[in-house]
Amino acid sequence: MRTGIRYRVDELVPHRGSMCLLETIEDYGADWLRASVVTRRSSVFAQDEGIPASLGIEYMAQAASAFAGIEQTQRGLRPSIGLLIGSRYYRAVRTFIPFDIRLDVLATIAMRDAEDFAAYDCTVSADGATIAQCTLKAYRPRDLTQLLAEAARD
Repeated sequence: MRTGIRYRVDELVPHRGSMCLLETIEDYGADWLRASVVTRRSSVFAQDEGIPASLGIEYMAQAASAFAGIEQTQRGLRPSIGLLIGSRYYRAVRTFIPFDIRLDVLATIAMRDAEDFAAYDCTVSADGATIAQCTLKAYRPRDLTQLLAEAARD
């Protein structure tokens, strides 16, 4: 992977509008990506108490998607849709994240196979303190249309 190239989130992640939760790709390396977002009252997920900490898994999934998007882009491909299969665990130290907090989201590949199933060790932190962590599992199908057609027949 070539490092040092700047990417925008919308170049790498298929989510658009209010569903594109990350704001900035901060840095990345051969097996990791760090992104950031500021929690805002304008978020579609905002509640009176703040942003639900359970949303952290989607921040993590989008960071993993951005990492895979960089890999695809650098191979001359258009970033494709990945599917969040689940997580081994998800732990958050609080129920809500206050507004106006800058979150750092780190996704590091834990394993990946030849069929594009992958596991990522992920964290969401603020000011160096971990807010949430998990190992998430994802799949990036080579042909999403075929996969959906097969699923519809079952």
